[in-house]
Amino acid sequence: MTDPLTIAAAAVVTYLAATIFHEVIGHGVVCMLLGGRVLSISSVFCEWEYRSLSRNRQRAVEAGGTLANLAAGLACTCALPFIPLTFPACRYLLWLSAEVNLLQAGGYLMFSPLFGFGDWGSFVRGLKSPMAWKVGLTAAGLFLSIGALNSGIFQIEVFCGAESSLRP
Repeated sequence: MTDPLTIAAAAVVTYLAATIFHEVIGHGVVCMLLGGRVLSISSVFCEWEYRSLSRNRQRAVEAGGTLANLAAGLACTCALPFIPLTFPACRYLLWLSAEVNLLQAGGYLMFSPLFGFGDWGSFVRGLKSPMAWKVGLTAAGLFLSIGALNSGIFQIEVFCGAESSLRP
């Protein structure tokens, strides 16, 4: 599968789907399920009315985006072995979706709580032992990112060919 248009289309679909999944499913749906109200939602932001929710429910909504990406990435990773090698475009789309979602989740966990911004920065505020939470979430993000990279390298072998001379 070396068609540049197919590769580009898969990348556009994958990145758009990952951000929409994060905002719509992760924040929006979780907010509504927990009794909150979504005020506005887009592919890059979910604004929700948080005052009516308990602090623990607010934290669940804040964590929802990353957890949605984690779930999507794991689902794509688990589905990948069931796609025959005769469908390379589909395998590539699943592989890329797994990597984007897992690395997005891992990256967010690594940096957001540590530097106090975004969903996980908000999540940590007000917790007992916030430094322990920051270190733990950052370690989880690092572990997730390394796991995603290793899984991605293993899975990309199908596209690289068996001969080492085919690899860059």
